[in-house]
Amino acid sequence: MRVHRISRPLIAAGVFRKALPVLEAALLIGIFALVGTGEPAVPSTSTLPDTAQPSASTPGVRLSALQGLGRFALVWGSHLYVADGAAGVLRQIPSVGVAATPTWSHDGHWLAYHRLLGANTATSETWIARADGGASYRVGQARGASPDDLAWSPTTATLAAVLRDSSGKSGLWLTNPGGISRPLRAAGDAVTSFAWSPDGAMIAYVATVSLPVRHDVVSTIRLRDGQIVRRFTASADTAVVLAGWWPNGRGLVFWLDPDYSQSLAADGLDLFALALDGSTSRAIAGTLPYRDWLSWAPDGHTLLLVDGGGREVWRGKHLVVCDVARGTCRRIPQPASDVSVDPAWAPDGSTIAFVRAQQRADSSGGARTGVDWTTTRTLWLTASNGTGAHELSYVRGGVFAPAWATDGRALLFWQDDALWLWRSRSSDVVRIIGPFPQHAALTDFFGHVSWTDIVSWSRP
Repeated sequence: MRVHRISRPLIAAGVFRKALPVLEAALLIGIFALVGTGEPAVPSTSTLPDTAQPSASTPGVRLSALQGLGRFALVWGSHLYVADGAAGVLRQIPSVGVAATPTWSHDGHWLAYHRLLGANTATSETWIARADGGASYRVGQARGASPDDLAWSPTTATLAAVLRDSSGKSGLWLTNPGGISRPLRAAGDAVTSFAWSPDGAMIAYVATVSLPVRHDVVSTIRLRDGQIVRRFTASADTAVVLAGWWPNGRGLVFWLDPDYSQSLAADGLDLFALALDGSTSRAIAGTLPYRDWLSWAPDGHTLLLVDGGGREVWRGKHLVVCDVARGTCRRIPQPASDVSVDPAWAPDGSTIAFVRAQQRADSSGGARTGVDWTTTRTLWLTASNGTGAHELSYVRGGVFAPAWATDGRALLFWQDDALWLWRSRSSDVVRIIGPFPQHAALTDFFGHVSWTDIVSWSRP
C-alpha cells in the first residue's frame, strides 16, 4: 500500500521525499525542452539489446531480465518511459516539458504523472497516460510536483490528485482517464495528507482547523455517498502526518508533529495506531516519518518499521515488529555496532529483507560521513521472528531500499545509481535499469534514499 502526503513547508524543506531535486537535476543536465502545448506526439517503441549503454538521452534497460516482473515506469532525464519485459519493448510516453513522479493504476493500464512546464514545480500539471502510449489526458493544474499528490484507487481506474482550481486554491479532486475532474467534498486549502482505504471505498484525509486554535483533524469520507466521519482530533498546535491504513481496513497509522515543527519532525515523531471502532489511539514507536520505512505483514495488522530518533540514518536505528491492534512491539536483534533500516516483508510473510550498516557516532551530518558510510550498507534476510539473520554476501555494499516481487522469488534494490535484481535461492545479481543520469538527486544528506520517486513498479 502506498501512502500519499501533500506538500507542506516541512516537506518542501526536504525532510521527507526529494521530488524537487529530481526535477532540478533533469533541468541541470540540459535535457529540458518545451515542445508545444497540444497533445503529445505518437509514442516511440523500441527493443533494446541487453548490452545497450545508457546515456543522458537513452535509458539502459535489460529487458530480458524483466521477464515475469511486470512493468516499470521510469523518468530518464526529462522523459517518461515504460519498460515491459514480457513484450520486450521500451516505450517512451510523449510529454511536454519534464515528466516526474509516475504512479501506476492498480491494473497496470494507466500512469499518472506530473509535467513540469517551467523551471520550478509551481508551473506543473497532472496528466494521465495509457501505458501503451495510446492516449494522454490533462487532469488539471498541479499545486507542485510531489509524488504524494497523486494516488490511484486500489480497485478502480480512479485517481485522487491535488489540483488548483480557477481561483488558484488547491484541493483534493477525483478523476478517471478521459473523464472530468471533480472536487471531493473534503477538498480545500486545509487538506494536508490523504490515503485510499484498501477496498477503495473511502479516503482518509488530514485537515488543519484554525479556530479556536490551530490543530489537525483526521477524517474519512465514503465515496459512495460523501459521508464524512471525524476519526481523530489532535491537541492544540499539533499537526498530523498520515501514514496510511491498516491493510485490513480497520484502522489508521499517523505521526503527530507538536507545534508543526520541522525540526522535531526531522529528528523523529511518535507513530500512532488508531482503530476505527472508536478505540483510543496508541503511540507504538518513535520513528523518522518515512513511509517507505513501514512494511506490513500479510495478516493485515502487523507492522514492521524502523525505530529510533535522530535525523542521521547511520546511528540509533533498529527494526521492530508491532501489532497495531494491541499496540505492542518486539525488537529484532542486531549487534550494538550496527543499524538496520529499509525493511521489506516478503509477500508470504516468512522472510524480511533489510539493510544493515555500521553505526557511526558522528552527528554532524557531514557529506563525507554519509558517503563513506554508504559502502557499509549490505543486504540481509531474516525470518519473520528475527531468527537466522544473514547477509547476502554476493551482493556488494551500498544497497538501498529492497523491494520484493509479488511471488517473493526476486528482490529489487538500489545500488550505484541503478536498480538491481536478485533472484532468490541463487547468487544471480544483475543490473536491470540504470545507472540513471539524475543520480545526484537521490542523495540525501542524512542517509535516506527512495528510488520510487523516479521509478514506479507495476507488479504482476
